Amino acid sequence: MLKDLSEFELIQLFMEARYPDALLFLDTSKRVSMAHVLQKMLPLYKLESQFVHLANPEKQIEVTIFVNRALVGMQEVTNYTFFRQTCEKVFRLLGENLQVDSVDRLGVRFFWGYPVKDVRVASELVQERLLKSTAFNVFSDFPLENVSVSFTTKIDTFNARLSIGNMTIEKVLITMGPATTSGSPVIERKQYLLADVDLFVTNLKLEDARLVPDRAYQSSRKVLDGLVQSLNVSP
Repeated sequence: MLKDLSEFELIQLFMEARYPDALLFLDTSKRVSMAHVLQKMLPLYKLESQFVHLANPEKQIEVTIFVNRALVGMQEVTNYTFFRQTCEKVFRLLGENLQVDSVDRLGVRFFWGYPVKDVRVASELVQERLLKSTAFNVFSDFPLENVSVSFTTKIDTFNARLSIGNMTIEKVLITMGPATTSGSPVIERKQYLLADVDLFVTNLKLEDARLVPDRAYQSSRKVLDGLVQSLNVSP
């Protein structure tokens, strides 16, 4: 039985902003200017005509900016505050350098995990605690693996896609050399009962985008609170 939310850990975290084509991105000086500012937070970089990519191995965070979308990802959540600050910096640069003033879709995806020893344990938790259905009795003579629950809903102001079940998470540790994104990643695999919480909003002003990651974080905690309560109900 889970005690509270603290038994879940925020494993991985991603933000994606999609916006109308920003033609100023085609100006090399604009891409260099963005990389110059972001390099203070993300020292490793790679500049191409199609994208700007920067990373901070210590913080396990990467940023990639394209002509019509921007991505921020933490392969291992070491510091949520740094993630939020990085998102805010990216939004500011999109406005100042590329004159982006609106976002078509802004999503934040949270991977919350409860460590388990194997697939069976996670599947049993979902089957016995979440589904609580006698329909599964017909399979009593067979081992069930990878039992999961997926659905879409609305949470606060967000559209939400939720998936709860077993997952092996691969933490790809950033080990790039100076001024390059090449290198051999170190991969760590761990088994979790995973709550994949994908929240997104559409059609907002860029100036409002900076508030979204924190709002999404609080909404994802609500999902997690409901999940923990469900898991603590005896079948």
